[in-house]
Amino acid sequence: MQKASQMKVENLDHLGLIAGLVDEIGIVERINQLVGEQPGEIVSPGLVVKAMIINGLGMVSAPLYLFSKFFEGKAIEHLLGSGIQASHLNDDRLGRVLDKLYLAGITEIFTTIALEAAQKFEINTDTSDLDSSSFHLHGKYEQELPSVSFYSTETDSNQLENLSINHSPERIEALTLIMGLCLLVYTLGQRLLRQNLQLTNKTVKNQLGKGTNRPTLRWIFQSFQSIHAVCIQGIQQVSNLTSDMAQLLAR
Repeated sequence: MQKASQMKVENLDHLGLIAGLVDEIGIVERINQLVGEQPGEIVSPGLVVKAMIINGLGMVSAPLYLFSKFFEGKAIEHLLGSGIQASHLNDDRLGRVLDKLYLAGITEIFTTIALEAAQKFEINTDTSDLDSSSFHLHGKYEQELPSVSFYSTETDSNQLENLSINHSPERIEALTLIMGLCLLVYTLGQRLLRQNLQLTNKTVKNQLGKGTNRPTLRWIFQSFQSIHAVCIQGIQQVSNLTSDMAQLLAR
Protein backbone atom coordinates (compact mmCIF):
# COMPACT_ATOMS: atom_id res chain seq x y z
CA MET A 1 0.00 0.00 0.00
CA GLN A 2 1.30 3.47 -0.89
CA LYS A 3 1.92 5.81 2.01
CA ALA A 4 -0.48 8.74 2.26
CA SER A 5 2.40 11.18 1.83
CA GLN A 6 3.24 9.56 -1.50
CA MET A 7 -0.28 9.76 -2.90
CA LYS A 8 -2.49 12.76 -3.64
CA VAL A 9 -6.08 12.38 -4.82
CA GLU A 10 -8.11 15.37 -6.03
CA ASN A 11 -11.57 15.66 -7.54
CA LEU A 12 -11.75 16.26 -11.27
CA ASP A 13 -15.25 15.08 -12.23
CA HIS A 14 -16.54 16.82 -15.38
CA LEU A 15 -14.49 19.96 -14.73
CA GLY A 16 -11.73 18.65 -16.97
CA LEU A 17 -14.21 18.64 -19.86
CA ILE A 18 -15.04 22.28 -19.23
CA ALA A 19 -11.38 23.25 -18.96
CA GLY A 20 -10.64 21.44 -22.22
CA LEU A 21 -13.47 23.22 -24.04
CA VAL A 22 -12.31 26.61 -22.75
CA ASP A 23 -8.79 25.84 -23.98
CA GLU A 24 -10.00 24.62 -27.37
CA ILE A 25 -12.03 27.80 -27.90
CA GLY A 26 -9.00 29.88 -26.90
CA ILE A 27 -10.76 31.99 -24.30
CA VAL A 28 -7.81 32.44 -21.94
CA GLU A 29 -5.45 33.75 -24.60
CA ARG A 30 -8.03 36.07 -26.13
CA ILE A 31 -9.05 37.55 -22.76
CA ASN A 32 -5.41 38.20 -21.93
CA GLN A 33 -4.92 39.94 -25.26
CA LEU A 34 -8.04 42.09 -24.95
CA VAL A 35 -7.68 42.93 -21.26
CA GLY A 36 -3.92 42.83 -20.82
CA GLU A 37 -1.63 41.10 -18.35
CA GLN A 38 0.50 42.68 -15.65
CA PRO A 39 4.03 41.57 -14.73
CA GLY A 40 4.07 39.36 -11.66
CA GLU A 41 0.46 38.21 -11.90
CA ILE A 42 0.14 34.66 -10.56
CA VAL A 43 -3.23 34.16 -12.20
CA SER A 44 -3.81 36.05 -15.45
CA PRO A 45 -7.20 37.64 -16.23
CA GLY A 46 -7.83 34.91 -18.78
CA LEU A 47 -7.25 32.19 -16.19
CA VAL A 48 -9.54 33.96 -13.72
CA VAL A 49 -12.26 33.97 -16.39
CA LYS A 50 -11.56 30.28 -17.05
CA ALA A 51 -11.94 29.58 -13.33
CA MET A 52 -15.26 31.47 -13.29
CA ILE A 53 -16.53 29.42 -16.25
CA ILE A 54 -15.49 26.18 -14.56
CA ASN A 55 -17.31 27.32 -11.44
CA GLY A 56 -20.37 28.45 -13.38
CA LEU A 57 -20.68 25.05 -15.08
CA GLY A 58 -19.76 23.15 -11.93
CA MET A 59 -23.32 21.93 -11.34
CA VAL A 60 -23.25 23.12 -7.75
CA SER A 61 -24.40 26.28 -6.06
CA ALA A 62 -21.23 28.22 -5.32
CA PRO A 63 -21.73 31.91 -4.50
CA LEU A 64 -18.93 34.29 -5.30
CA TYR A 65 -17.90 34.86 -1.71
CA LEU A 66 -17.14 31.11 -1.49
CA PHE A 67 -15.39 31.07 -4.86
CA SER A 68 -11.99 29.91 -3.63
CA LYS A 69 -13.71 27.23 -1.51
CA PHE A 70 -15.12 25.72 -4.69
CA PHE A 71 -11.62 24.77 -5.84
CA GLU A 72 -10.45 23.32 -2.53
CA GLY A 73 -9.94 19.57 -2.91
CA LYS A 74 -10.15 19.83 -6.69
CA ALA A 75 -7.35 19.30 -9.20
CA ILE A 76 -6.84 23.04 -9.65
CA GLU A 77 -3.33 22.77 -11.11
CA HIS A 78 -4.60 20.26 -13.65
CA LEU A 79 -7.44 22.64 -14.55
CA LEU A 80 -5.69 26.02 -14.44
CA GLY A 81 -1.94 25.45 -14.42
CA SER A 82 1.05 24.59 -12.29
CA GLY A 83 1.49 26.58 -9.10
CA ILE A 84 -2.06 27.94 -8.97
CA GLN A 85 -3.83 27.53 -5.64
CA ALA A 86 -7.42 28.07 -4.55
CA SER A 87 -6.30 30.97 -2.35
CA HIS A 88 -5.12 32.85 -5.45
CA LEU A 89 -8.76 33.10 -6.57
CA ASN A 90 -9.84 35.46 -3.82
CA ASP A 91 -12.54 38.12 -4.01
CA ASP A 92 -9.99 40.90 -4.53
CA ARG A 93 -8.56 39.16 -7.61
CA LEU A 94 -12.01 38.44 -9.00
CA GLY A 95 -13.10 42.04 -8.46
CA ARG A 96 -10.10 43.51 -10.24
CA VAL A 97 -10.59 41.21 -13.22
CA LEU A 98 -14.29 42.10 -13.42
CA ASP A 99 -13.27 45.76 -13.51
CA LYS A 100 -10.85 45.09 -16.37
CA LEU A 101 -13.48 43.19 -18.32
CA TYR A 102 -15.94 46.05 -18.00
CA LEU A 103 -13.39 48.67 -19.03
CA ALA A 104 -12.34 46.60 -22.05
CA GLY A 105 -15.99 46.34 -23.14
CA ILE A 106 -18.04 43.23 -22.41
CA THR A 107 -19.87 43.35 -25.74
CA GLU A 108 -16.63 43.59 -27.68
CA ILE A 109 -15.03 40.77 -25.69
CA PHE A 110 -17.95 38.40 -26.09
CA THR A 111 -18.46 39.17 -29.77
CA THR A 112 -14.76 38.68 -30.54
CA ILE A 113 -14.60 35.33 -28.77
CA ALA A 114 -17.93 34.10 -30.15
CA LEU A 115 -17.15 35.04 -33.75
CA GLU A 116 -13.70 33.46 -33.58
CA ALA A 117 -15.24 30.30 -32.12
CA ALA A 118 -17.88 30.26 -34.85
CA GLN A 119 -15.18 30.50 -37.50
CA LYS A 120 -13.00 27.84 -35.87
CA PHE A 121 -15.85 25.36 -35.50
CA GLU A 122 -17.43 26.26 -38.86
CA ILE A 123 -20.70 27.65 -37.53
CA ASN A 124 -22.77 29.77 -39.91
CA THR A 125 -23.11 33.22 -38.34
CA ASP A 126 -25.63 34.49 -40.90
CA THR A 127 -28.50 33.25 -38.77
CA SER A 128 -26.83 33.52 -35.38
CA ASP A 129 -27.81 35.81 -32.55
CA LEU A 130 -24.40 37.47 -32.33
CA ASP A 131 -24.82 41.23 -32.30
CA SER A 132 -21.69 43.36 -32.30
CA SER A 133 -23.59 46.41 -31.06
CA SER A 134 -25.08 44.98 -27.87
CA PHE A 135 -24.75 42.01 -25.56
CA HIS A 136 -27.81 39.79 -25.18
CA LEU A 137 -28.61 36.41 -23.67
CA HIS A 138 -31.45 34.85 -25.62
CA GLY A 139 -34.18 32.55 -24.39
CA LYS A 140 -32.99 29.55 -26.40
CA TYR A 141 -29.73 29.56 -24.44
CA GLU A 142 -31.65 29.50 -21.17
CA GLN A 143 -33.53 26.43 -22.40
CA GLU A 144 -30.30 24.64 -23.26
CA LEU A 145 -28.58 25.55 -20.03
CA PRO A 146 -31.09 25.83 -17.15
CA SER A 147 -28.49 25.03 -14.51
CA VAL A 148 -26.21 28.08 -14.68
CA SER A 149 -27.72 29.48 -11.51
CA PHE A 150 -24.45 30.90 -10.20
CA TYR A 151 -24.35 33.67 -12.75
CA SER A 152 -28.07 34.24 -13.14
CA THR A 153 -29.05 37.88 -13.49
CA GLU A 154 -31.54 37.50 -10.65
CA THR A 155 -28.93 36.60 -8.04
CA ASP A 156 -25.82 38.46 -9.20
CA SER A 157 -26.48 41.49 -7.01
CA ASN A 158 -27.25 39.38 -3.94
CA GLN A 159 -24.05 37.36 -4.35
CA LEU A 160 -21.92 40.46 -4.80
CA GLU A 161 -23.33 41.94 -1.60
CA ASN A 162 -21.50 39.16 0.26
CA LEU A 163 -18.16 40.19 -1.20
CA SER A 164 -15.75 42.46 0.59
CA ILE A 165 -15.22 44.19 -2.76
CA ASN A 166 -17.39 47.01 -4.04
CA HIS A 167 -20.39 45.43 -5.78
CA SER A 168 -20.72 48.11 -8.43
CA PRO A 169 -23.17 47.97 -11.35
CA GLU A 170 -20.13 47.66 -13.62
CA ARG A 171 -19.02 44.45 -11.92
CA ILE A 172 -22.52 43.04 -12.05
CA GLU A 173 -22.62 43.83 -15.75
CA ALA A 174 -19.23 42.15 -16.22
CA LEU A 175 -20.71 39.01 -14.67
CA THR A 176 -23.17 38.81 -17.55
CA LEU A 177 -20.15 38.35 -19.81
CA ILE A 178 -19.08 35.36 -17.68
CA MET A 179 -22.58 33.93 -17.94
CA GLY A 180 -22.51 34.41 -21.71
CA LEU A 181 -19.18 32.62 -21.94
CA CYS A 182 -20.56 29.77 -19.83
CA LEU A 183 -23.42 29.43 -22.29
CA LEU A 184 -21.04 29.62 -25.25
CA VAL A 185 -18.80 26.87 -23.83
CA TYR A 186 -21.80 24.68 -23.04
CA THR A 187 -23.54 25.01 -26.41
CA LEU A 188 -20.31 24.54 -28.39
CA GLY A 189 -19.40 21.52 -26.27
CA GLN A 190 -22.80 19.96 -26.81
CA ARG A 191 -22.59 20.63 -30.54
CA LEU A 192 -19.14 19.02 -30.82
CA LEU A 193 -20.33 16.03 -28.79
CA ARG A 194 -23.34 15.40 -31.01
CA GLN A 195 -21.34 15.91 -34.20
CA ASN A 196 -18.78 13.36 -33.07
CA LEU A 197 -21.44 10.77 -32.25
CA GLN A 198 -23.18 11.28 -35.58
CA LEU A 199 -19.95 11.12 -37.59
CA THR A 200 -18.85 7.91 -35.88
CA ASN A 201 -22.38 6.44 -35.96
CA LYS A 202 -22.27 5.82 -32.22
CA THR A 203 -24.65 6.50 -29.36
CA VAL A 204 -24.59 6.90 -25.61
CA LYS A 205 -27.23 5.81 -23.13
CA ASN A 206 -29.60 8.54 -22.00
CA GLN A 207 -31.37 8.85 -18.65
CA LEU A 208 -33.76 6.06 -19.68
CA GLY A 209 -30.97 3.72 -20.71
CA LYS A 210 -31.72 4.08 -24.41
CA GLY A 211 -29.09 4.88 -27.03
CA THR A 212 -29.02 8.42 -28.42
CA ASN A 213 -26.68 10.44 -30.59
CA ARG A 214 -28.12 13.71 -29.26
CA PRO A 215 -27.43 13.68 -25.52
CA THR A 216 -27.37 16.86 -23.50
CA LEU A 217 -23.97 17.94 -22.28
CA ARG A 218 -25.40 18.18 -18.77
CA TRP A 219 -26.09 14.44 -18.87
CA ILE A 220 -22.51 13.79 -19.96
CA PHE A 221 -21.29 16.01 -17.13
CA GLN A 222 -23.19 13.83 -14.70
CA SER A 223 -21.68 10.71 -16.23
CA PHE A 224 -18.19 12.05 -15.48
CA GLN A 225 -18.72 12.38 -11.74
CA SER A 226 -16.24 10.48 -9.53
CA ILE A 227 -13.30 11.09 -11.90
CA HIS A 228 -10.17 11.85 -9.90
CA ALA A 229 -6.69 13.17 -10.59
CA VAL A 230 -4.22 10.96 -8.76
CA CYS A 231 -0.57 11.72 -8.19
CA ILE A 232 1.56 8.78 -7.00
CA GLN A 233 5.22 9.55 -6.34
CA GLY A 234 5.09 12.45 -8.77
CA ILE A 235 3.34 10.52 -11.55
CA GLN A 236 0.00 12.02 -12.62
CA GLN A 237 -2.89 9.71 -13.49
CA VAL A 238 -6.64 9.97 -13.99
CA SER A 239 -8.73 7.36 -12.19
CA ASN A 240 -12.19 5.91 -12.91
CA LEU A 241 -12.10 6.89 -16.58
CA THR A 242 -14.00 4.15 -18.41
CA SER A 243 -13.60 3.13 -22.04
CA ASP A 244 -16.99 4.73 -22.83
CA MET A 245 -15.82 8.01 -21.32
CA ALA A 246 -12.56 7.84 -23.27
CA GLN A 247 -14.59 7.30 -26.45
CA LEU A 248 -16.55 10.48 -25.79
CA LEU A 249 -13.31 12.42 -25.36
CA ALA A 250 -11.93 11.22 -28.70
CA ARG A 251 -12.55 13.44 -31.72
